[in-house]
Amino acid sequence: MTTYRWRIEFSLPGVPIARPVTLDAIHLEPTPRDENSRSRSIGYLVLETDQYLQDSAVEAAALSRLEFVAVAAAALGGSVRGPVVTSVRLENRDDLEAAGVRTPLENASLTMTGKVIAPDIEETALTRCYRTALGLAGEEASLWRRAARWLWRANSEGDPYDKFLALWISFNVLYGPLKTDSEQRAIEDYLAKAIPTEPDAEKFLAGVRSEDLALLGASGLTLKSRNRLVANELQTALGVPGAQQSRRGLVALAFLTIYAVRCAIIHEGGVAVPRDSENRLVWASVSVLKPAIMYLLRNRLE
Repeated sequence: MTTYRWRIEFSLPGVPIARPVTLDAIHLEPTPRDENSRSRSIGYLVLETDQYLQDSAVEAAALSRLEFVAVAAAALGGSVRGPVVTSVRLENRDDLEAAGVRTPLENASLTMTGKVIAPDIEETALTRCYRTALGLAGEEASLWRRAARWLWRANSEGDPYDKFLALWISFNVLYGPLKTDSEQRAIEDYLAKAIPTEPDAEKFLAGVRSEDLALLGASGLTLKSRNRLVANELQTALGVPGAQQSRRGLVALAFLTIYAVRCAIIHEGGVAVPRDSENRLVWASVSVLKPAIMYLLRNRLE
């Protein structure tokens, strides 16, 4: 049987590592940080096929595997973006051609690189999350990969509104399967399932800045479909003494207030506050959503 052995080189923006890591046939190499501590990982994947393929088909097959690494990394690092294939090469081309076997046209792609600020991702954690991601069942794997892709997109956006909307879509992917007649109910039901206990909520909120929650609570936003003063509810909940406070309730109110921000931007063209205040609300929403999605992803994979 004829075997085509491909070497696919790639870049993983936002996946900094301290030393080489091997995950099955995927080999990761660290790259030096620049003067601004920006970093990335590069590497190669060896893929064998028993049929003639064009480079584009090989690239697609490689990306389907590399995305699992990026999904795992997204649970551990704050600036991960999607993998980028930088070249595709048929390693045993000379041997195949000497044997009279047809080979694809040689077409190495242009090298692309990306650098982002992020701390090193620990090798053991990355390996563990990668193994878990690789073992997810079909529909669940598709769901988490789709959510991770929108997280990667948010990490690539410079505009705060685009970043916010990409993060919301990432979260929407997760709660969407629970939606029936009410989006608000789907959000609450998903959070009740994903964060089932008060200690879980406490751990979740540990990655969220209190000043961002306070800003959202002071926004005065409402959920107009039910005429619910959700921001006021959040503000009231934040003022309850710690021993009496429902941390799970606080998480739900924070997300519903962010949902109100999303509705105002999408359906009304903006939040009914001065522009500078609106920008602060959008950034506060980003600052809550990003660690929240990372927590949900990490909680599933670790």
